Amino acid sequence: MSKDKSYIKYIYWIESEMEAILSAYLKEERGTKLKYPKGVMCLPLERRYKVGCVTPEVWSQKCMRQGTWYYHSSKKGKLLVVSSFQIPGFEDMLECIIKESGFRPPRFATDSEKKTLATNPVYTGLIPDGWNKVSPVEKKWFIRFAKRLGSRIDNFEYLYMTHNANHSNFIESHLFIEESGDKVPYSIDISAHLCSACLELFQVLGENYKKKYVTPCPGAVFFGGLEPDRFLEVESAK
Repeated sequence: MSKDKSYIKYIYWIESEMEAILSAYLKEERGTKLKYPKGVMCLPLERRYKVGCVTPEVWSQKCMRQGTWYYHSSKKGKLLVVSSFQIPGFEDMLECIIKESGFRPPRFATDSEKKTLATNPVYTGLIPDGWNKVSPVEKKWFIRFAKRLGSRIDNFEYLYMTHNANHSNFIESHLFIEESGDKVPYSIDISAHLCSACLELFQVLGENYKKKYVTPCPGAVFFGGLEPDRFLEVESAK
């Protein structure tokens, strides 16, 4: 990410009937069209997206397995709006604010900690049908993406354990820092080893924490234009 302009995204979850109202406001008051990304949910994270609306069906397109978390969450059926500016009249629907951060984790998870996190019953009890059904083609993609981001890991099972452990850490945190007496969980490994950071960035997972520090996954790097290994601060608006 360029340092010349601070990166910020306002995350809204709206009911379908609010879509037309939002579109009209953007056109009349800001001269901006509401863009509708296709394929992957993380496209509106790009700087060039002034405001994007992710409709429910996008969660079942290229990232269908990851999207099963959305369909089993409190956000099911709602539209995700990712905006580079605050939207008047939609304050009650503002979910969180994403900003660039200089956060550096005190440490990453050990393999033993990853195993503990990935098998935590609190987490495994929430896993939706479909998440664990990884096709051979997808396994190859993840290994290829990891290597493109500098990893030497060529074992998908290790990556998958890390994916689960990372999500688990935002459900019942093991690795965290404390700020003002609150637990603040963070991503447990480098970008190359993660998956579906959109779930934490958009508050599908980890919505109960006031703040999180999230590292983009390969998808958010390659499709969302985020900087690998650069933590983002996700602060709840609720």
